[in-house]
Amino acid sequence: MTWEWSHTQDAYDNAHNNLWGLDRETLQIIWAEWHSSEYPDGGEEREFDVQLYKFALSAVGLIDTELLIDFIWQDMERNATCDNGGYNAWCCPFGCHTVSFDREVETTEQERAE
Repeated sequence: MTWEWSHTQDAYDNAHNNLWGLDRETLQIIWAEWHSSEYPDGGEEREFDVQLYKFALSAVGLIDTELLIDFIWQDMERNATCDNGGYNAWCCPFGCHTVSFDREVETTEQERAE
């Protein structure tokens, strides 16, 4: 069972910062998962297209890390799904990649750049 996000702004900020703590390969996989899944016929369950996933993985290397994270975060906000209990935000459409709403890493790439 999943929940819809209903957290404080601090929790969303933590999840966003934790997303920055993921390695680039994981971010590329997450981006490819978002771009290879869809709601068929207006249904509520996503379907995964393996061919589209392979294509997305081959193209994602051209995307800058900051832009990649922005794309993923937009999809995360649009989906607004977390695990039962509300502890982890889903980074991908299927919940196999998550980040905590609590602060996980001390310093992210984004914070170091600022």
